[in-house]
Amino acid sequence: ILDVLSDPVVVVSPEARLLFANKAFGEFLGIPADELVGTPFQEHIRAEDPVPVLGPSESHRVTLSRYVRRDGEERWGEAHCLTITNGQSVGFHVISVLDVTERHRATDSQREGEILWSDMFSRSTDAVVIYVAIEGGADFRVRDLNPACERIERVNGEEVVGRSAQEAFPHLGSSGMLEVMRRVWSTGAPERREVMRREADSISGWWVHTVTKVAGNYLVDIYEDVTERKRAEEGLRQLTKDLERRVQERTLQLEMINRELEAFSYSVSHDLRAPLRHLSAYSELLLSRCGGELNDTARRYVDVIADSARQMGVLIDDLLQFSRIGRTELRLTEVDMRSLVEEVVESLSDAIGARSVEWTIADLPAVRGDRALLKQVWANLLDNAVKYTRPRAMAQIEVGFERSEHEVTYYVRDNGVGFDMQYVDKLFGVFQRLHRPEEFEGTGIGLANVSRIVTRLGGQVWAEAQLDKGATFYFSLPR
Repeated sequence: ILDVLSDPVVVVSPEARLLFANKAFGEFLGIPADELVGTPFQEHIRAEDPVPVLGPSESHRVTLSRYVRRDGEERWGEAHCLTITNGQSVGFHVISVLDVTERHRATDSQREGEILWSDMFSRSTDAVVIYVAIEGGADFRVRDLNPACERIERVNGEEVVGRSAQEAFPHLGSSGMLEVMRRVWSTGAPERREVMRREADSISGWWVHTVTKVAGNYLVDIYEDVTERKRAEEGLRQLTKDLERRVQERTLQLEMINRELEAFSYSVSHDLRAPLRHLSAYSELLLSRCGGELNDTARRYVDVIADSARQMGVLIDDLLQFSRIGRTELRLTEVDMRSLVEEVVESLSDAIGARSVEWTIADLPAVRGDRALLKQVWANLLDNAVKYTRPRAMAQIEVGFERSEHEVTYYVRDNGVGFDMQYVDKLFGVFQRLHRPEEFEGTGIGLANVSRIVTRLGGQVWAEAQLDKGATFYFSLPR
């Protein structure tokens, strides 16, 4: 009969040896039941745990012990022991064992959870207050508070526990937190609220409260001090206002400067050109009407005057173009760089004349930019390449590119006269020339225009060269 029971059952002698074990007890220990017969009961229980065997004066006992299975696993067993006597002597014990391992683990887990909560409650740097609802949730009584709350609120926990919420913390009513607590109690939905506190006529700090309804009649209010963050945000807002004011002031200054530049451009375009027109016109009149009366020296003087007037006119045009580049509104489109280069090369045919020029133009990738400004870049770079290869019997000009993850770098490489790299920093400045005007014409503004345009388009420009071996000019643009 005992063997068919689902609960583990054993019969134990007065000496605590197993006389019988049913199949369920064998499964409980992971040992065949017949192997258990004759073994000491203590052998199957942790040494420090009690053996569920009755003493002479006992008739029943319930004992909680840890049973050790053959595979080493421990199981909690609740043993109920009855003694069957033969007259006055102890005969044997019948012990039924209930497996309570899961129940015991749940109890341990609950105990660990309580310890963990208690530890977190006492160690938390945020204030934690536990309230119990009274008057049907119309008011609340302080059930407990952690040390952080005592420090922040400047109260003694023992003195406020048991008091009503508003009596313990008067600011709850004026800040609207008591109403939040009532609403959370009513709806069951947690709420988060930022509260500003005042002392006298100044702000003492900011706090963020999170109120949650928990099991039973309890509310938990956890709040953190965000004063430093709020002050930092206020400082950032003030800084933003100051920056906006400065930007506005600077914008007005730039608008004024632009108006002055417009006035300057008008002056250059009209006032300075008038004397040049007079120089050119009267030089031509002098040569046409009085040329026969002039000797060779006088004629040369007049030619120098006319040529200087023409050069000054070109310089004024270049200066006007340089000043407009920074003020021209960008018209960004997808620009086919290959066709743009070919267009510029075609326009240079008159400058090349009968010279031998070998062009190598790569299949340049398109880029987003201002087509008119990019045309000026290519025109300056390619015109320079044509100009500075003039001494070569066969000029070689290569237009190529290099691509990276974030940008495209274009370059113009030639086999011209090059330059000394120690002067490369001067190359892109206004009026900077590395060759004498008698050797190569120019105003020294072209590369400054290139640099200004590329910079406006978000790129960079630089150059490499060897004296008398050629030069390479690069400019990069975002992809």
